[in-house]
Amino acid sequence: MEIAPMITFGTEISKRKVGNYILTETRHESYLRLSKHDHENANFNFVLHGAFLETLGDLKRHSYDCGDGSVQFKPPGEAHSNIYGDKGAHCLILELTDGHILPAAGLIVCRQAEVLFPKIYRELKGNDCATSMIIEGLILQIVGASIKYSPPTSMLGAPRWLSLFLDRLHECFDERLVLTEIADELNVHPVHLQKIFRKYKGCSPGYYLRKIRIQFAANRLLNSNDAIASVALAAGFYDQSHFSRVFKERFDVPPLSYRQASPCAE
Repeated sequence: MEIAPMITFGTEISKRKVGNYILTETRHESYLRLSKHDHENANFNFVLHGAFLETLGDLKRHSYDCGDGSVQFKPPGEAHSNIYGDKGAHCLILELTDGHILPAAGLIVCRQAEVLFPKIYRELKGNDCATSMIIEGLILQIVGASIKYSPPTSMLGAPRWLSLFLDRLHECFDERLVLTEIADELNVHPVHLQKIFRKYKGCSPGYYLRKIRIQFAANRLLNSNDAIASVALAAGFYDQSHFSRVFKERFDVPPLSYRQASPCAE
């Protein structure tokens, strides 16, 4: 097993040390495969754009998909391998170089961490006398929120209907979806569906669906000139005002400001 001399086997775009933390912006090329390796420091990985499959140890232990806006954590020496998708991945890595109470390894479905990482990324693009202190405060919030979190169970062994349900959410996210109707189609009680979904994905179906919609909208804002109202409708929101409110809750800025700042632009 290879020990990484650096935090990334991809392209290092930028690196900055803030207190006892190191922040590295990276890019990995499409279809890249990384064999089993580990890192000297504990680290969080936030996916700005792209996707990859990460496996801890071996496939029987834990394997999960990491897409736009997702957060992963690995303690020092945690063996893992990666397979990148057709868009590669643009990520922000946070290394912890001193002692902390650490969360469990795996995918972190923690709303606070998902919201705070884009804030750190935006701060890194500026540079005033308060930037380092602001970033350090945001990092401490991420660590604090993550240690309370238990990662979802591996999808290995999940019932087949759960994969069908996930496919529906990803393929039809822009439509009006009714949980009870889908549960009936899958011949599963809606209460049981929600329980099993939370066990394997770490959140409710509604929260998961909203993440899909918001991330689709964020990518459309950065990669098209479509009007914000059109982006809102394409992402499955009823109107622009509702979309703007939800978007600001997720990214801490309204859609227009996000587009103008282009924090995750390729």
